[in-house]
Amino acid sequence: MSEKHPTMREDEEVELLSRVNLFESLSKEEIRVLIRQNSEVRLGEGETFYAPWEQGGKLFILKKGRMRLYRTEGGREFTLEVVDARTVFGEMAFTPYRLRESYARVMEPCLLISAQTPKARILAALCNQG
Repeated sequence: MSEKHPTMREDEEVELLSRVNLFESLSKEEIRVLIRQNSEVRLGEGETFYAPWEQGGKLFILKKGRMRLYRTEGGREFTLEVVDARTVFGEMAFTPYRLRESYARVMEPCLLISAQTPKARILAALCNQG
């Protein structure tokens, strides 16, 4: 994880995440807790961020940049989706973009939040309370 990116101010992050459908029911304070308790990852163009053999149960929130989600078959790559900032994706069932058996490669420098089980399950429960 190479390239340097300016860090977003927490207020900007809260505002960005409050516009993500999955987090609409969370208060700004709950979103602040989410930001503080999970890892922030910075990635440079061309990096493969996720591969099928990696541990499941992860949730990713793309804050800046663009990623390509794809699968391989017979040595060929098949694009599933290109995702931009404010996209939630990962192994969790409540995300529209699931990574099982897929790869994620950076198209533009990215900044994202990575949440792993059990934090991702807690987050899902919070989001489904409303």
